Amino acid sequence: MRIIIETESVRIACRTASEQDLNELEALTRLEESLYKQGEYGKAVQLTSDFHQRLIDLTGNELMSNYSRELINLTNVYLAYHDHADAESPLCPIEHRNIIQAILKRDEAEAVRAVSEHFQTVKKHLGSSDDEQEVHFTSIFKPLTK
Repeated sequence: MRIIIETESVRIACRTASEQDLNELEALTRLEESLYKQGEYGKAVQLTSDFHQRLIDLTGNELMSNYSRELINLTNVYLAYHDHADAESPLCPIEHRNIIQAILKRDEAEAVRAVSEHFQTVKKHLGSSDDEQEVHFTSIFKPLTK
């Protein structure tokens, strides 16, 4: 569900994000990278979460933001018990910058690809299967037919 929401969020961000929004994302990424390098993995993971939440917040959609916050909280509970944050650290800031650069270029396809690649990296890190069915945002939120 997170990838569906974040994919739609970066599409929107490509159309609406301001220079200040992108500077805030970059500042989060720089701090995240610094904390990983210092071995402050718990704090770095929090900044990773903040980065992803900020992407969602760029949509201006309160429902998506609130739902995303809950999903991120659930993810963090999982990570706290089942993960080694240090193993993911080298790639998160790099992949976050790829997302920022795609948004900066206003390239929706590139932004979606960057988010998808980032989630694939995380899934591999967590040992998830690639057999999961792809679901599109519009199929979840389409009107019900009678």
